Amino acid sequence: PRHPGGPCLKASRYSPRPVLDDMACLSAVASSRVLRFGPSGCRSVPAQWQSPVNARPSQQRDARCRSLEERFQNSFTMSQVYVADRPPPIPLSEHEARRKRRELEELQGAAKRARPPMAPDVVAQRVAELDSLLPGLINLHKAKASDWVAILRDVPGVMGRVIALKEVFPKVNMLRVVSANPRLLLRAPADLVADAQKARAMLGRVPDPDAVVDTVPDLIDPVNLTRALASLAAAFKGKDPLEMLAANPKALKEITGGEGDMEDSAEYGELSTKD
Repeated sequence: PRHPGGPCLKASRYSPRPVLDDMACLSAVASSRVLRFGPSGCRSVPAQWQSPVNARPSQQRDARCRSLEERFQNSFTMSQVYVADRPPPIPLSEHEARRKRRELEELQGAAKRARPPMAPDVVAQRVAELDSLLPGLINLHKAKASDWVAILRDVPGVMGRVIALKEVFPKVNMLRVVSANPRLLLRAPADLVADAQKARAMLGRVPDPDAVVDTVPDLIDPVNLTRALASLAAAFKGKDPLEMLAANPKALKEITGGEGDMEDSAEYGELSTKD
């Protein structure tokens, strides 16, 4: 129930004295039938609403009510009325720092459960080392925390795999490739290079295979490349899928919507990313 002092005041169950109700105050400003504000803001209340408790509201409540009235009269939306009371926005750098802290905590938890376990300080050191070599590589949406722990156990091996792939596709941005497919870093180097060479052989009739793989990093895997060519052949019957892929590699993303034939999950198709 409203406090007898009027729509601008309401009783608190923690205190017998009324407190300012912003929404009720704004409603009163909006509807002159309910309450007409005078020069002093909330002081101008009908006689039947006045009581000894609120006959003389504090100057702080008066100033607050007048401020809301002025903002209401000069605003077009309710968000503009309260924009002065909003806290400053959190900068993007702080969001990024919070995200990295959450990821580090999750990686340290997975490293503690791993066999053999890794100490939290070792995990933090390896994460910093990997981030200095391949900035922004760690992404828990692309691989499970336990997979990243396995990758962090051998940071020099990670760089060895990247260099081996670079020898097969010298003009491709390998950071983009391994960021899109971080589980490639878990494979044996010999098998990884063999599959990359097979994918390049499949793109033999394409004038610039590196440009295709650089545009669609998933195509460095021959299995994904086979699926992609099949999708193009089914979507454009009678046309050579390799020619279409060479002419416009982005056409593959357009017909698949960026998903469907190529996995984009930390579980390679499963619904959960839990360890």
